[in-house]
Amino acid sequence: MKRKTKRAKKKTIRASAVKKTTKKAKQAEWSQKDVLIVTTVAVILILAVASFIGYVSVKVMAESGNVFIGEQQAKLKAEKWISEIIKPGVEFEVISVSEQPAYKIMVKITDPVTNSSRVVPHLMTSDGKYLFTEGFQLS
Repeated sequence: MKRKTKRAKKKTIRASAVKKTTKKAKQAEWSQKDVLIVTTVAVILILAVASFIGYVSVKVMAESGNVFIGEQQAKLKAEKWISEIIKPGVEFEVISVSEQPAYKIMVKITDPVTNSSRVVPHLMTSDGKYLFTEGFQLS
């Protein structure tokens, strides 16, 4: 008899455990409204964190001097630098500026003596601190 009683107790315990688990699972089900609220809060938090990170990175860049100068400013800096180093009488014109990892500046140089011109590519760092004449392809 003791065996039957133990088995009966085990079955009763198992049945009550299943009922409790089922009851908890039903309580844990989320309604569409709950899912919408949680999703909205998550999106707001993500946007807030992204905005904060953006603000901090811009502030740090501004403080460290690593600011992107823009295509127009890159053109002006290149024109100023080239005008200081070019031979007197040689004409030049900045044809285009395009932003890539660095600014690619195409400069048309005209020699008045020979009346010939050529286009020379230049690269400027995004912060406007360095200007390189012609890049070399390494690969």
